Amino acid sequence: MSDLENVEADLAYMQEQQIPMLLFFHATYCTYCQTVDDEFLQTMAESEEYDGRLIIRRVEIDSELPEIEWQGTSYTPVEFARLQGVELVPEVIYFAPDGKQVVDEIKGVTVPDFYPQYLDKRLRAAERCIEDPTLDVCTDGIDQPRRDLTSTD
Repeated sequence: MSDLENVEADLAYMQEQQIPMLLFFHATYCTYCQTVDDEFLQTMAESEEYDGRLIIRRVEIDSELPEIEWQGTSYTPVEFARLQGVELVPEVIYFAPDGKQVVDEIKGVTVPDFYPQYLDKRLRAAERCIEDPTLDVCTDGIDQPRRDLTSTD
């Protein structure tokens, strides 16, 4: 699992492989973030079950590095998080290869015992959305305008 650094390169890879991105926003001071990272996302990243099904990227909002290249501009992680409308960490967002958010995001950690199921359920839905973006699951439940990695508007 790597930090998000070059959005365009990741989008190109996602389009080539037709796989989604799991984007994890976190902070070093956030113990819940550390739990999500250590117990769930690292496990996913190292599991053969998920190999080749998605890319996982992190954005550490209280760090200045790495700068994130997006639409020809460099952003600090916190600037990028603000552009994506992130107000609470941890937050997990799934993006389709076209750069648009699919399925509802996961904000915070409510029931850690169920967190792996939340991640897996959304991954399966994101995979279905790549095949058919008109499915209700692709946009229902998204509580703010869909995020878009292809636009800075």
